[in-house]
Amino acid sequence: DKSSLCGIGLVIDVLEQGGVCKVLSTVPGGSAFACGQIKPGDLLLGVLDPVRDTDFVPTQGLGFEGVKDLIVGPVGSLLSLRLQSSQKETEGTIFSCENLVRAPILPKAKQFKSSELMDGVGIVLEMSSSSEYPSVKDLVPGKSAFASNRIAHGDLLIKVNSESVRG
Repeated sequence: DKSSLCGIGLVIDVLEQGGVCKVLSTVPGGSAFACGQIKPGDLLLGVLDPVRDTDFVPTQGLGFEGVKDLIVGPVGSLLSLRLQSSQKETEGTIFSCENLVRAPILPKAKQFKSSELMDGVGIVLEMSSSSEYPSVKDLVPGKSAFASNRIAHGDLLIKVNSESVRG
């Protein structure tokens, strides 16, 4: 079941030349970000999933999907990364981030002080523990969602532009 799989909030690119895996960024809220050591430009040398392997699996030559398959796994499971620093002070240094927890990253909701600051269609959403989807908390008068008379308080927002918004 793919819905029970996730990563650690690591954005990577695999360079065509040499098949080297480069870190583009870490996602706030993810365990790669929480590690505090991983920086854009660092090279991901290996991934250790203690359930699957006894040592780090080298990433070089695996391609993007191959590296992704090493990182993605069951929610709550652990993995460790071996990286090479690209930062001036520590360039070339090899380091590890250990016991990173695979967990969904929930986006932080933007807080608005008034409807005048909002852009868009004028739907105020809230999350509930009873649903994986946000529900309509309020509609902003003068905005298109209010004017459409098709959206009501309590409706669930399932998709935006064909993309799921599931929690």
